[in-house]
Amino acid sequence: RQLYALRVIGKDGAAEPRSTEVKVYINVKDVNDNQPEFDPMSYYREVSEDALPGTLVVNVSATDVDSGLSGEVRYSIIGDSVHSFAIGPINGSLYTTSVLDRELVPVYTVIVMATDQAAIVGGRLSATTTVQVKLADINDNPPVFVSPTLVEISENAKVESTVYTVIVEDLDEGANSQISFRFLSPASVFSINTRSGALVLTSELDREKVSNYTLAIEARDGGSSPKSAHQNLTILITDANDNAPVFTQSQYNATVAEDVEVGHSLMRIHATDLDKSLNGAVRYFIIGGEGSHDFHLDMSSGVLRVQKPLDYERKKSYTILVQAEDSSVEKPLHTNATVVVSVMDVNDFVPVFDDSPYNAFVQEGMRDGPVPVMTITARDEDSGDNGMVQYSLRDINNTNMFEANSVTGEISVLKTLDRETVPMYVLTFVAIDR
Repeated sequence: RQLYALRVIGKDGAAEPRSTEVKVYINVKDVNDNQPEFDPMSYYREVSEDALPGTLVVNVSATDVDSGLSGEVRYSIIGDSVHSFAIGPINGSLYTTSVLDRELVPVYTVIVMATDQAAIVGGRLSATTTVQVKLADINDNPPVFVSPTLVEISENAKVESTVYTVIVEDLDEGANSQISFRFLSPASVFSINTRSGALVLTSELDREKVSNYTLAIEARDGGSSPKSAHQNLTILITDANDNAPVFTQSQYNATVAEDVEVGHSLMRIHATDLDKSLNGAVRYFIIGGEGSHDFHLDMSSGVLRVQKPLDYERKKSYTILVQAEDSSVEKPLHTNATVVVSVMDVNDFVPVFDDSPYNAFVQEGMRDGPVPVMTITARDEDSGDNGMVQYSLRDINNTNMFEANSVTGEISVLKTLDRETVPMYVLTFVAIDR
């Protein structure tokens, strides 16, 4: 209470007292003993993030029951919010001063201080209130693909399985950040979940037929004016060991002379594998065949070489079972083929007379010949023409007396013999192979 009015009466002490009165007025001088008070104590407002600088947020109000300057209130902002907001010092109108971005700062807490204007600056009193300013989202950010543009999928992935998930970020919120996906062009073996971005395999993959796919994908947000982004996703199909090696021939044939040197290359067998890397790297092995130890098969090149001396008379041909196997570390696949090696005879044996020397008895005085006396026989271990023997008489002094059939080895006397003149003949016959 600022003003008091008092009625003061003065009275003497006589039996019949006399009195007088006076009116006294008391004016209470104000001191600054009350601080400003906000009503309400705090504020909450929502402002669109695209609000222009100067947009009014709220009018704050504080009162001070003191009088005069002590009851006059001025407003100010304290803290970091002074960079984005300002306030009318007299009317308490809080407004924006800069461009706002919800994705950077979604909520501001503005501290407003009300200070009385007491004459003695050091005695001024103040109070604070908080204004919480939430920025309402607008669709000002397009979707952004954060998943890579190049991925690998195994060719043995199961149909109807999720093989990959496209990941997109949108800095907006609510419907403005709800993404839907679709292909911009048909995708033959994939489908995409419109909400999750999951890629689902719809048919079997075969790297050997199609080794990669390029998918044009669109991500679109759910804003009233939707924004979208596009990505070309390249899918590389990684190899699975689903192809066995294949020989260029099911049977290989080679002919070699029996006197070929050890280490001689007979042929190169070859198999191809449609897989790649280790799954398509072919190795070669000999896995069977009588006498196959006479040969060596190079594991890497497939070159078949003679490993031991060959002998036509011992073995005329070989049938070798070979195998081509890929180099998969998990489950190698293989296929087989046959190699037939025919050995050619060479003239490596000389004819041999098994019964040499021969003895024959001839009666003298027989008529002039030719008269068969005996047959000589020579053996040649070679085959064919190399084992065919021809016979001839090498004794030139007796060629008019004896002869040998070049084919049969039959020896005949050509003239009548006389023991008293020549009791014995020593003849030299030669067997020559062809």
